[in-house]
Amino acid sequence: MNFLEDYTNRVQEIDDYFEFVFIIDKSKAINLENPIFKNDTILNNTGFSHLKQITNYTINNELKKTLKANAYLLLYNLIEGSMTAGIDAIFLAINSSELKINFLKENIRELYLDYSMTRSDENTDLKARDRKSLG
Repeated sequence: MNFLEDYTNRVQEIDDYFEFVFIIDKSKAINLENPIFKNDTILNNTGFSHLKQITNYTINNELKKTLKANAYLLLYNLIEGSMTAGIDAIFLAINSSELKINFLKENIRELYLDYSMTRSDENTDLKARDRKSLG
């Protein structure tokens, strides 16, 4: 899966979650025709076996707050993942073009050198090679 497909899928997941949170936020309770876990055999061995009897679940404000807080985490993860993928793409473009890093702006060069150290498992002497190319 490429970056754009992954990003699009994650955005859709977040949209679905926001829709779910909106519905929950506007609800006081969830009414179920049948108990949700009626046929769930795993619950017998847990402390949640009482869930087999639930047909009406009251949604308290603390749960709503937690669900909303999770929405911020999803957004943060999307942004962080996108930024990491972007930095990876720049790093790989610089490496694949055999570009000498002394042609990069100083702030980009420093970021590149710092980032190359975090990827040292791929090429342990990358930073040393690039430092030599500055001379």
